[in-house]
Amino acid sequence: MSSVVLFFGQYLVSEGHVTQSQLDEAVQFQEQHNLPLGAVALSKALMSERQVLIVHAQQARTDKQFGQIAVERGFLSRAQLDELLREQSEARILLGEALIQKGAITREELNLALINYHTEQREAQRQVRDKLRALDDPFLLDLSVQLTARMLLRLAGIAAKLADVSQARPPAMGMWGQLEVGGEMPFSLVISLSDETLEELVVGLESSPRSDTRGGRDHEGALIELLNVVTGHVCTRLIHEEYEVEPHPARVFSLGDEPGEPDPGEPEEPVTGDSATAATRAYAKRWQAARLILPLGSMWVGLERPPV
Repeated sequence: MSSVVLFFGQYLVSEGHVTQSQLDEAVQFQEQHNLPLGAVALSKALMSERQVLIVHAQQARTDKQFGQIAVERGFLSRAQLDELLREQSEARILLGEALIQKGAITREELNLALINYHTEQREAQRQVRDKLRALDDPFLLDLSVQLTARMLLRLAGIAAKLADVSQARPPAMGMWGQLEVGGEMPFSLVISLSDETLEELVVGLESSPRSDTRGGRDHEGALIELLNVVTGHVCTRLIHEEYEVEPHPARVFSLGDEPGEPDPGEPEEPVTGDSATAATRAYAKRWQAARLILPLGSMWVGLERPPV
């Protein structure tokens, strides 16, 4: 039985049920027909364009859904929101339905694939969550992963799933960013992405009205925006837990850069004698990392904590 976390489309391709081109065509069909909640509200004349933009701008700064913000600001009543959500749900085309309508798979084949997929994915996700829980104090990494996945979806429309966990520095991909936070619970958050994923992030941010800044964004700017938003929400959670936090400016590196610092994955000073093994083991525990799988590619979220 597979123990690899995958999206349903990736699973269908890996099992030979559909081709990659058929999957791409179905996804494009979905994107053309599935409207975000703000667009549904506009089509029903329940919100103005200005109100929708205000809600999207607030989404970029808070960990709240569109409907929650719209109700809180008085743009929608609870009854209006419920009706919009119902209409959005009824009109939504799922990936399987899109594949059927495009003739890529039969309904019988789809139903069987869904049963097998959910069975295998429950086991794969259980294994990953067990690895996460086995870490020493996984709270910050778990929170960072959840927030990264939510912000990717809300800011750029990119879905992400937790796929693996390790106690090592996340591997350097095309570009990675690091943001250090001081205070009572100091940590350093690292996000590492391939050039292809960065390009997808840029495109998503540029096309999304939820992003605070529009136009002229490059790979570095997109990564800094994501890093700042995720770290900001982590700090907000820590403040609510009554910790003092001191965030520093984000730094971004590309492959081949020389940051001019010792590799955080290695001890800064040679360790010798009887304490060598224990010291090396303690230093290695400073790093925790999680790999997130995306519909196209993957990325890493890493957390460095000072040694105890």
